[in-house]
Amino acid sequence: MRPLETMTGLLTQPGFQGKQSLHQEALAKLKDVLMATYFAADHVVWAYQIGLVTDKKRGERAQKVSLWSWALGSVLTMVIEADAILSVRASSRVGKPQFSNAAEIR
Repeated sequence: MRPLETMTGLLTQPGFQGKQSLHQEALAKLKDVLMATYFAADHVVWAYQIGLVTDKKRGERAQKVSLWSWALGSVLTMVIEADAILSVRASSRVGKPQFSNAAEIR
């Protein structure tokens, strides 16, 4: 039941909690939806490949949905992680002087 596991956060806390910035929470929820869609479509692809689903058009559509959901979910994961790294970096620089060129760093 992997699709339901990725949807747990959305099912238990459907709104925005305010623990993170609004865009971070929205991206995390969108990633969860995409990954759940990937797992669900991948189950249909598996059923198509072993012959439980006989409609070729439905099987090919499920393959495309699975691939795109996985790809977009993975991209969102990278964006979320990069945003978290940049926000930690920005918060660690608060109060420190900014250098105007590389010679001043030494």
